[in-house]
Amino acid sequence: MKSIKTLIANQWQQLSLSILLVIVTLSLLLFRLSTHPLKLSSTELDTYNSSLSLHKIIHNITNLPFKLAEHSVKFLFGQNVFDIRLTPVLFGAIAVLLMFYILKFWLSSWWYAALGTVIFETSSWFLHTARFNSPSILLMDGVLVLFACGIWFRHTRKRGLALAISTIVIGTVIYVPGLIYLIALGIIVERETIIHELKHNKAYVKALCGVLFLIFLAPLSIGIYKNPEVLKPIFGLPSHFLFGRSILFNFLDIFKSLFVSGSFSPAVWLGKIPVLNIFEDIMLVLGAYAFWQNKTLVRSKLLVVGLALSLVLITLSGPVNLSIIIPLIYFLIVTGVVYMLQEWFKVFPNNPVARGLGVGVLCLAILFSCNYHLREYYVAWSNSPATQKVFDQLPPSI
Repeated sequence: MKSIKTLIANQWQQLSLSILLVIVTLSLLLFRLSTHPLKLSSTELDTYNSSLSLHKIIHNITNLPFKLAEHSVKFLFGQNVFDIRLTPVLFGAIAVLLMFYILKFWLSSWWYAALGTVIFETSSWFLHTARFNSPSILLMDGVLVLFACGIWFRHTRKRGLALAISTIVIGTVIYVPGLIYLIALGIIVERETIIHELKHNKAYVKALCGVLFLIFLAPLSIGIYKNPEVLKPIFGLPSHFLFGRSILFNFLDIFKSLFVSGSFSPAVWLGKIPVLNIFEDIMLVLGAYAFWQNKTLVRSKLLVVGLALSLVLITLSGPVNLSIIIPLIYFLIVTGVVYMLQEWFKVFPNNPVARGLGVGVLCLAILFSCNYHLREYYVAWSNSPATQKVFDQLPPSI
């Protein structure tokens, strides 16, 4: 009891911040989940139907973690709109937790990590993806869990556990379209550490990791045997390749959608507005500059290569969409916010008025940015006639 009281006394700020962040996250993910919109889209219903039975899941083994989770939710709860959208919400909550963990390690501050997490979780793209019954949320989770796993694997003292957890992460993420390249990238970067761990860990740890990997790989092997076509989406490849001008236009369309004008389905976006607002565009540039100043760090190299791979996969117009790049973009945006604060504090190291003014103005800009995204998603998009038109499917229970 005394140790608990001591913990609360010494870390009450972090505990309070964590509780507040959990409340904000759950509110964002669950607010009007069953009525926003009131019915399902055809994509949501198709996703639900693809996970109704284990036979259907094995026939198309891609996005296995999402399909198994949705199959379990259906079994445990029901088939109404709320239940069907609960699966992406669960993965959305995991994405928020992973984002906080990564930012906390990189920025070495609970406050900066919490601020960055709020910026990420209030973004329109995250809300659309985390509350829409589609496996796209796995692209965010996959990218974030690979970064988080890499950080933990490199710095934890529990070496045997690190090897086992990393095996589980790889065995899970490999089912997400296109992420096999990021797995390979991580293995290449950490190859010396991995070889060292394999040499120096006990035999039973290595045997356990081997068994775990075979267990996680077994459904993939069965799925490929039954339906060899799943190899294309696993590698992030389209069913039909594009060439020439189509590739160029697809590549340019990524930047157009991010900064100028979106061109997405009404089921997942509002009109022609871009994914990022002006404030985020500026912070993105500042964040890129901050990363460039630390270009020798492993995280900077991973971010650059990860962005390049993601851009290629999106350009191919296969199963990989913009969700894969959103966490990487918000790494830069949050870094830009923190960089601006730190530079302001350097200019005014001992002037509390100037320091407070700078923090206040930046917080106000962040507040306006978050409010913009929240209004776009919760008000404008849900009430748009185009949105109402595509969300016209009743759940199976009705």
